Amino acid sequence: MLRIYARVWTAVLAVIAMAAAVRISRVGLGVSVLYLSSAAIFAYAGYSRRSSMIIRSVVAAMGIFFLLSGVLVAFTMSILGFPFGGRGWEWGLLHAAFGGLTMACAVLLPCSDEAASR
Repeated sequence: MLRIYARVWTAVLAVIAMAAAVRISRVGLGVSVLYLSSAAIFAYAGYSRRSSMIIRSVVAAMGIFFLLSGVLVAFTMSILGFPFGGRGWEWGLLHAAFGGLTMACAVLLPCSDEAASR
């Protein structure tokens, strides 16, 4: 299940990266690279044949990254008003929620090779 979770988010993040590159004119390329690299890391976790411990660690590390970056973005946009005049802090909270969900899934979801070893 954890590998399927990583594969689904690979596709979602890749679509978001392409949409960001096309739709956002000035900062779209940087945002696109961030999402595309995140999709590549999730693809590694979803499609590699490594042990379940490595897959859990990779998915949990991505969860921590999204949680911390989301909280940082929400804080900077709402409290300091940088950038965009304090608008858009909700996206930071959305990233933080995705990071929390990803960390929970890394702990709770079974990995495919764990069932075979029992």
